Amino acid sequence: MLQINTGKLFANGVGRTNQLRGVLYTNLKLYWRDDVVTGAGTLRSTGGRKGSLALVYELEERMEQGENGRPGVLLSHTEAPYIQDFSAVASFALNAIVSPDPELAAQLTDGKPGLSSYHPPAKFIRRCFDPEIHMTDSDATELVEFCNQLLGLERRVFLGAMSAIKTYVTALHRIKDDLALAYTLMVSAIESLAQEFDGYSSAWQDVDQRKREPIDAALKAANSDSAQQIRDAILSVEHLSLGRRYREFVISHVDNGYFRTGDALIGHPLAQCELAEVLRQAYFLRSKYVHQLHDLPNELTLPHDYSEVAYVNRQPTLTFQGLSRLTRHVIKAFVRAGNKVDREVYDYSLERAGVVLMPLAAQYWLANPLGSSIEIRRRLEGFLEQLSSVELRDAGAAFTDIRPLLADIERLLPNALMADKPAMYALHILFNISVPESARSPDYTTQHDRFQGNLTAPSGEALMLLCYAVDPKSHWDIETHQSAHDEYFKKRTRTTGFRAPRLFEAAVSLVLAEHYRLEGSAPEVKRLLALAVSNYPGHKALLRFEESFTGEQALDWRSILLPAPEAPAKAETTECPIQE
Repeated sequence: MLQINTGKLFANGVGRTNQLRGVLYTNLKLYWRDDVVTGAGTLRSTGGRKGSLALVYELEERMEQGENGRPGVLLSHTEAPYIQDFSAVASFALNAIVSPDPELAAQLTDGKPGLSSYHPPAKFIRRCFDPEIHMTDSDATELVEFCNQLLGLERRVFLGAMSAIKTYVTALHRIKDDLALAYTLMVSAIESLAQEFDGYSSAWQDVDQRKREPIDAALKAANSDSAQQIRDAILSVEHLSLGRRYREFVISHVDNGYFRTGDALIGHPLAQCELAEVLRQAYFLRSKYVHQLHDLPNELTLPHDYSEVAYVNRQPTLTFQGLSRLTRHVIKAFVRAGNKVDREVYDYSLERAGVVLMPLAAQYWLANPLGSSIEIRRRLEGFLEQLSSVELRDAGAAFTDIRPLLADIERLLPNALMADKPAMYALHILFNISVPESARSPDYTTQHDRFQGNLTAPSGEALMLLCYAVDPKSHWDIETHQSAHDEYFKKRTRTTGFRAPRLFEAAVSLVLAEHYRLEGSAPEVKRLLALAVSNYPGHKALLRFEESFTGEQALDWRSILLPAPEAPAKAETTECPIQE
């Protein structure tokens, strides 16, 4: 939000401004006359009373001019998203605690230990957690310059930098609770930049030797071109050399000045000859925590008078002081080196605070013209959502009138891909058997007779139709039925599959269970009944049926899953509406 507010991404200029104000809680002490004015907002003192943690944050919010001179729907984002982002930037740039949360700021600077150590956070990182930090002119200048550099970045680079900054600041906040998590987050802050911006291209030698050598042995008989194509295919899906990329990214952003200025002149700083090894150790400790929840070595959970390196099993390893300084240095170097632009054509609309992208309900798109058979699975999913609501008698449930869409299906069927045809058949049939006669598509019976012969092959779409068959077991033998059932659940989230509502996912299992019951296979019936319960958690009637099931009752999914039918008098006058 901070960069959007500069206006550099606005195509139509500024159309509205708002004066926003909020409070930040921090261990920074700002002299009462000295405002700190940055491109991301202004900090003002609230007074010099001892123990006061509050600073005022002020910002002029800029909203882009709408088309034709109209302002747009959003009048203001309020101060919340700006103050959240600015607190992270200020905390990072000044090596201090800055937060909109007064309790968090107080807890991190009270000098007391937390759950992760017998020592307070202030013992692990110099300055950051001190009870009071008096801002100097050089601190203010550093914050102003860093904000200018950060806001000037290309949008893509800015987003990467902000993500790294927020991850680093979150790591600071976790030191009191979980040292291993805090250490992992600091490593991850740089790892995210390395994976996005290092331009690294994996080579075959990056593949784990235990995997690479057997593949090389298997490819000896293949010609060189085929072998290379196979290796390239493996490389395209492997996530390789993450640790190496992390190390090389850090090393590329560390210059000689890192070992000659600032904290390098205090205490026991990191030596250049130790850099590669401490980075290897840091990534190793990160992986141990992520994959196995290993705690940090004892050597890192004790204060070292801000020494930047501790030796663990004779290996130099970054302490929190060392990792913190190195991480901040690399992110700052990345921001300094990033390309700066004054204006940029960029669609930021979905990156505004409070704006989310959500799928529209089916009634808003289900009846749109069908341009290609490729779209059909999504349409079938939308119709099944409506059919589920109607079957469950949800308030306001109704079908969209998709007869024009069904006409598109009839037109496209001859040239449609074979993989798309089952969904086209299923949608056409399910709609017409679910709506009143007067709402069905013209000559639907002739069309359905034409479809029937093409639905013998097992598919997830055919499973949905089987739920409405008079005698499901007459369509497939038990092995084919089981195969279609299993294939549906295997592919339900793939691009080649489709996902039905929970009602129908439970229904297809119950239909198969009934098939097994008629075949006399009791264990399979109970297994599938249990699967239906697990796939429709919270359905009380289904759970009660499972508890009372003796093996003899018929598994009619409609009587088990759907609400009890209404009184006959009312049912005679009730008809599911069709929405235009």
